[in-house]
Amino acid sequence: MHHYDRILDHYEEETYQVSEQVLDGYDTYTDYVDNGDGTFSEVSYEEPRYRTEYRTETRSVPIYVQEPVYQTLYRYTIDKWIPLRTETARGSYDGSKGSSPVEPYWPELRLGENERENGRRETYVLTFTDSKGKKTYSARVSRDIWDMYSPGDSAKITADMGRNVMEIDGRDVR
Repeated sequence: MHHYDRILDHYEEETYQVSEQVLDGYDTYTDYVDNGDGTFSEVSYEEPRYRTEYRTETRSVPIYVQEPVYQTLYRYTIDKWIPLRTETARGSYDGSKGSSPVEPYWPELRLGENERENGRRETYVLTFTDSKGKKTYSARVSRDIWDMYSPGDSAKITADMGRNVMEIDGRDVR
């Protein structure tokens, strides 16, 4: 149920009392006024006197009922695409003799019935090794920065204590 509407059902007669002030007569009062010469004059005046009378009257009063109002309920079922699998392509270059760098590529997709591709995402990571060959530092970078470096290139990096690269050759990579 959504709400109630107020609907006129019928009218009922109702009696009520009405009061009215009615003139009942006059009261006479006598007062004395100073004449200013040491004498007084008698002055009479009348004030109206009222009484309250009641009479009964009737009126029609509307009677309302609360009528429930319902909204339409809609139920529906939707088909929703859900992730089923992820195709991944990886490549790396270790710099050893005879190996060659791998260019980025998208893996070939073989979609089954009722499957669809849900966009492509790529991540580029540069990994650096210190001059002693003992510590490695990695940084997620944009494709533009990734394309600037080739295997074996040297670079000046700034890293935090967790070996996360923050700058490469003065470029912020965070």
